[in-house]
Amino acid sequence: MKKQIWRRVLSGIPIGITIGYLITIVISLQFGEGAYIAVNPELALQYGSEINAVMVQTFCYMVIGAVFGGLSAVWENDRWSLFIQSSIFCAVGGITLLGAALLCKWTELSLGGVLFFVGLYLLIFFGIWIIEYWINLRRVRRLNLAMRSHQHK
Repeated sequence: MKKQIWRRVLSGIPIGITIGYLITIVISLQFGEGAYIAVNPELALQYGSEINAVMVQTFCYMVIGAVFGGLSAVWENDRWSLFIQSSIFCAVGGITLLGAALLCKWTELSLGGVLFFVGLYLLIFFGIWIIEYWINLRRVRRLNLAMRSHQHK
């Protein structure tokens, strides 16, 4: 099990980097007026140059990918209830994202900034959770129906 978790952590790193850079491309398309926005300008000022800020942000993408990759194993622990699985995934993922958001200046360090970010995270998390729940519920119903029809033959 530990070996599998480490594989997920390591495979999550390039996924995190890819998603992070795709987000910067979308942001640049939306707000860049033809320019690529690699990082928040405040982050570049804080770290003395844009390349230093890009390295910090890329490291954060790596950590986010690794954490979420490792967290995917939570869903396979059959001893935990769905509530416990969801709570652990949501909490650890949220703390990781909030830390990265504050470090990379994706949100401001203020009560309003943190509350907005956490609220947005929870909205996205529960939206995806509900969609996944209904998809899995349909799969279980189909499997049960197939098992019942197979038993009656």
